Amino acid sequence: MQALCDDGTHELVILEFVKRELIKLEKYHSSLKAGGTINDALKTAGIFSKNNDRFIKSASLFNMNKIAELFKELYKTELLLKSGNTGKNLKNPMTDLILEIVKN
Repeated sequence: MQALCDDGTHELVILEFVKRELIKLEKYHSSLKAGGTINDALKTAGIFSKNNDRFIKSASLFNMNKIAELFKELYKTELLLKSGNTGKNLKNPMTDLILEIVKN
């Protein structure tokens, strides 16, 4: 994500990308919680077979509580960007979001 910011990709485009990934993770975990198999969960999340291993690895890093926290941070970041306000770290709300994503 930092590389996208550094390359000049608009922050709101990056936020949309992050949002889509969070939705996929949420669908995956919800499907598993409902009793679905891993294959069912991958299908529900819209993950294609060539990306299964990468997605499963990512999904193991983000539980539903973390996903909910990230949705909140995503929303805050979007509001800050649209209003022209700055974040806590380095005066860039995207940095705050990145820190939240990588935080354990």
